[in-house]
Amino acid sequence: MIDAMTRAIAHRGPDGRSFELLEGEGGRTVALGHVRLAIIDLATGDQPFRSACGRYTLVFNGEIYNYLEIRAELEAAGVAFRTRSDTEVLLEAWIRWGAAALDRFRGMFAFAIWDAEARSLFLARDPFGKKPLLYFINGGDLIFASEFASLAAHPAFAADIDEQALARYLIWKYAPGHDTLVKGVSQLPPGHYAVWQGGQLTAERYFSPPLPLPAAERRPLDAAAIRDFRAELEDAVRLRMRSDVPLGAFLSGGLDSSAIVALMAGMSPHPVKTFSIGFKADGFSELWAARQVAERFGTEHHELEIEPDHFLDSLADVTWHRGAPLSEMADVPLYYLSHLAARHVKVVMSGEGSDELLAGYPKHWGDLYLARYQAVAPAALDPLLLDLPRRLLPYSKRRAAILLRAGRERDFVDRQAAWFGLMPHAEAAALAPALFAGYRPFEWAEDPGAGVGPLHRALYFDKTVWLPGTLLERGDRMTMAASIEGRMPFMDRKLAAFVATLGDDAFLNGRSGKTILRRAMQADLPPDILSRPKSGFRVPVAEWLRGRLRDYAEDMLLSPQSRFGGFADRTRLKAMLDEHVSGRRNREKELWSILSLEVFLRELENRSGRTPRALAA
Repeated sequence: MIDAMTRAIAHRGPDGRSFELLEGEGGRTVALGHVRLAIIDLATGDQPFRSACGRYTLVFNGEIYNYLEIRAELEAAGVAFRTRSDTEVLLEAWIRWGAAALDRFRGMFAFAIWDAEARSLFLARDPFGKKPLLYFINGGDLIFASEFASLAAHPAFAADIDEQALARYLIWKYAPGHDTLVKGVSQLPPGHYAVWQGGQLTAERYFSPPLPLPAAERRPLDAAAIRDFRAELEDAVRLRMRSDVPLGAFLSGGLDSSAIVALMAGMSPHPVKTFSIGFKADGFSELWAARQVAERFGTEHHELEIEPDHFLDSLADVTWHRGAPLSEMADVPLYYLSHLAARHVKVVMSGEGSDELLAGYPKHWGDLYLARYQAVAPAALDPLLLDLPRRLLPYSKRRAAILLRAGRERDFVDRQAAWFGLMPHAEAAALAPALFAGYRPFEWAEDPGAGVGPLHRALYFDKTVWLPGTLLERGDRMTMAASIEGRMPFMDRKLAAFVATLGDDAFLNGRSGKTILRRAMQADLPPDILSRPKSGFRVPVAEWLRGRLRDYAEDMLLSPQSRFGGFADRTRLKAMLDEHVSGRRNREKELWSILSLEVFLRELENRSGRTPRALAA
């Protein structure tokens, strides 16, 4: 069983695979397995790793970037080390300080430590949720892993659909919170540790993203603040350049990745290896921007262009790696980009987290406008002031349409769903009425309240819900699918603590975000890179759904074999597809998200070898 579970995620660690069977509580067996991607201490860092005294056994996924500093502190206290690995540093730090050791780690991690004397298992996940820790409980057994593929290899894995999570997906475009689309499978939340003992799992939070200081205590955006911010970002990059194997960077040509490449170039004695991806469709390639940055810093640059066939060829595999629908469209390009990078490096830097840390999305300034609107306009006027203009806007003005739709939501959490979500509650309920008969909306337990202001409330939501549920999950799964490690300097707890001391002018300048990052990189990056609007991976899905993907989408969604069709009003689903194909209305977001959900439901059934109960009914 543990052998099959580790084989299922061999892509996450092609450099070694091992497991140990230990004596557990009440005659049970504790099975700890590990697959290794060797980055630090290639010779002696194998796992499971046992303490010198033999009491503790560790399995660990990720990196502790400041392990050298922690090691020096432990050595000064008399700890003798047998290896040069961050694995041993993590274990010795935990033995010495217990859960308090987590506050010292700057890194990305999910790990488990078996205490043979106490008959207990300690589990922990990094502050922002960069590394995954999925689990389900079967009777008195806890089964945990990094991916669905591993859990599905366990005979107790049921693969039943969580209909509440599925309903939320239709609104949010992902399953927010710690549940998954599979009933009973949960994620240990970011910034939490848990103890499994006596058949019970008890979780505790050890980290929350820092909230801003009181307004009167925040630093103004002056030369000193910009200098100190840059120093903190440089430190985050420098720590993440620690590696015993080649490393490089993803380069989109946007502000975030360009800033990371610029800082890496200033620290590396060799040209930085950079990797970019684009589309052969006209108007959808931004490789020009990446080339401009690559030329400026003399990087060893590599590019890849992809076409619709790449999506079809890899959709099933990429979906199973993700363990969720590919609703954001960028998973497939990132999958191919990671495989391109894997030909040259084993570690890549990326710019994920900058928008959520420094207010880089239109919604961050949009929420400020909407707060003012809602303060003076009664909800009764919304149909006239918001709905009517929104219906008249062409698709090219979709960002304005999203702003108007978000303005309809007077509840803060519902408004976050409107910004990045799939469809309003009423539309989702009409599409899949059975799912919404007993619907329970997502409840945001970490809400700091309106007292922090709309900007910082939105940023806190992004860091605690949006990031771990979408971008960080995607970044981990797609890089690890190619057997490389993705590192994200903006997701650094020390950098986040510094950002919490800054005034609002460090974030927003009118309708432009990430002000302090632009100012900090002003002397390094070309003006057109500094001023580029937020774009992300642009995928020509609208055109594909009217052309090369049309028959595929119709077969997947409307055939008798459609898994989502068992939940959906098929007449509405067909009307949605007809609207898009005819050009009457652009439905690319809804259709792609539902199509990717269909692929996930089929892969869950095919790969696990079990028909989910909700689909069999």
